[in-house]
Amino acid sequence: MQRGSQRCSASRLAFVILSALLPLLASGCLHTASVHRRTAASTDKREIAAGVPGVPFFIKRAVCKQQSVWVQPVYVIQLTTRTTYKASAPAVTPTPTAAPAPDKGSPDVTIRSTQKIMGQADFAKAQGDLSALRALLMDEHATGRPDFGGNVVKLWNQVLPNTTVVPQLREAEIVSTADAFLVSNSATAEVYVDYNTPFFYNTGRPWIGSSQLNVELAADGTLSKGSAQVESKTLQSVFDLIPVKEALTALTKVGFGVAPFEVQKAIESVQFELTIDTRRIKHTHSRYSGDVQPCAADPMFVVNNYSLQVEEVVPQAPSDDAEKSPSKKIKVNGSIELPKSE
Repeated sequence: MQRGSQRCSASRLAFVILSALLPLLASGCLHTASVHRRTAASTDKREIAAGVPGVPFFIKRAVCKQQSVWVQPVYVIQLTTRTTYKASAPAVTPTPTAAPAPDKGSPDVTIRSTQKIMGQADFAKAQGDLSALRALLMDEHATGRPDFGGNVVKLWNQVLPNTTVVPQLREAEIVSTADAFLVSNSATAEVYVDYNTPFFYNTGRPWIGSSQLNVELAADGTLSKGSAQVESKTLQSVFDLIPVKEALTALTKVGFGVAPFEVQKAIESVQFELTIDTRRIKHTHSRYSGDVQPCAADPMFVVNNYSLQVEEVVPQAPSDDAEKSPSKKIKVNGSIELPKSE
């Protein structure tokens, strides 16, 4: 009777112990997966000694990007003079076996170019002199006058300033300067990967059985395969408002009156070419803020605590398909029946 009571007590004790341990045995210390966070600059000796507590990954956070963009037009004005001198026949001593002397030799041609580079404000001031120079080069009757060449050089010298370097723009004065204009002032919420705070994904090992962990990391180190991206509006529609290039050519076969260059040979003709080329320099001010609600553009523009990017924008060349006119293409459907021969 005493042995039966001991066996009953032992069975009850085993049942109680098994009932208490069964959830732990099934769950593996009450969890199957765990996420541990550690700062990149952590100096905790226990964290350093623990090593890597799982599969490392990073998370994405939101940030507000405020951006202001200005465009600085730079005008390159060039006057090219192509002078053709009269050819002279070379002196040849006639001999019985010598070939006959040519009627005249090859003409001498000299090409000289001068440039003036200016910003938007100076280019606006020079419009009067440039308009007069354009009108003179486009006047077909003026090319026959003796003083045509001298008048061209005189008007060219009046175009100011006489600088050949790209004008520098101070970023601190970009809001008030007349040499640049604002093309966009925006704010967008962007997503970035926080590499300063790594996370570790791991799983517990059950007392009985086994566990398996499958982790797929994206190329940026996050657990998600998705990604977020924001695009700048092309400024092509704005750039189209700025003239890209202008060229004028005038040819004269008479004297200068007032010679622009030192001439030592007889001049046959002088050709003038005026070109105005426009370069566009983009100034981008960007600033990031952790406050994304609300993410609004700065009404005073991004002029402090910003990152700066200055680049020259090259206009896109038209594609071959755009140059082809649809009106020049003819499509014929069906068949053509030829007349019967008699």
